[in-house]
Amino acid sequence: MLVAAAPSVARADDRALREAQARFEEGLKRVKAGDFEAARMSFGQAYVVLRKPDILWNLALSEEKSGHLLDALAHFKDFAKQAAVDTEFLKAQKHVDALMAQTGHIEVQAPAGTPVSLDGVTSVGTAPLAEPLDVAPGHHVIEGKLEGGTKTLGVDAVAGEVARVSFVVAGPDRPAPAPPPPVPDGAPPAAAVAPLAGSASSAPPADAWAGEDTRSRRSAARLATATAIGGGAVIAVGLGVYFGLQAQAEANTAADFRSSKPSSYCVNPANTGCAQWNDAVQTQNRDAIASDVLYVAGGVLAAGAVAAWLFWPKGGETTGASLWVVPAAGPAGGGVMAGGRF
Repeated sequence: MLVAAAPSVARADDRALREAQARFEEGLKRVKAGDFEAARMSFGQAYVVLRKPDILWNLALSEEKSGHLLDALAHFKDFAKQAAVDTEFLKAQKHVDALMAQTGHIEVQAPAGTPVSLDGVTSVGTAPLAEPLDVAPGHHVIEGKLEGGTKTLGVDAVAGEVARVSFVVAGPDRPAPAPPPPVPDGAPPAAAVAPLAGSASSAPPADAWAGEDTRSRRSAARLATATAIGGGAVIAVGLGVYFGLQAQAEANTAADFRSSKPSSYCVNPANTGCAQWNDAVQTQNRDAIASDVLYVAGGVLAAGAVAAWLFWPKGGETTGASLWVVPAAGPAGGGVMAGGRF
């Protein structure tokens, strides 16, 4: 029964992957149209299935540009954690820093094991929390389920600042938590570093969308490869025409000789003109063969150019691909040499 079900499961997985890839492509089109809200939805649907860093980056960037700052902050943090190289980490960290200045943050202090929730609806984990909670600026309610019962504390979050709430009761063996460090006189509020999205001075960072540059490289490589192979086909057919005309000229020379001499004239090779006639016949044969070979090569290369254009892979990158086509001709015939690196 499991064996019988396996093909249908595989087909369902393939459909899901194709649909997710379609949503990714749809997201890129919506970005070009400037519809970041719709792009956010497309990238989110694609990421649920594919879980690729490129899609996560596009999701976070579209969230930032459409004003979903908390979601963008969380996803840029995830991208930074997954970054394989320093440049990717720094690229994500730039957005994290900007978004941290536009959102509020609440540090929760509670006895270990205390379940903590935000605004009565969102469970944020169990104390001790790994990092402050990222929240929208404004008033929030933090709830802690302590041994003696549930306790709630209100707190006002300011953009770019860390507010602190504590469920820890001070005692002889448990000192009160340290207050937040004072802000130096004259220091501008952190919120002034980067205004909230939608304000008159807000300008989202101009970053490349993952997938667009890759698709451009694939398209350029496909065009270059198809053009090179097609050019080889044209060269091969041109050489085929040349050798065909040469063969026809030699055939005419041999025919003129035969029409002016009896059929037994060249039984004695020493007779005048027999060597020239023999060379003409042999050259005609060589040129005719070369012409046929080049016509075939031209047809094969033309088919290869069409195949390269129609079936160029849409998946991995193709940077570094190259192809060369060199015509070769000589006294004994002609042809085309081709090679490449992919």
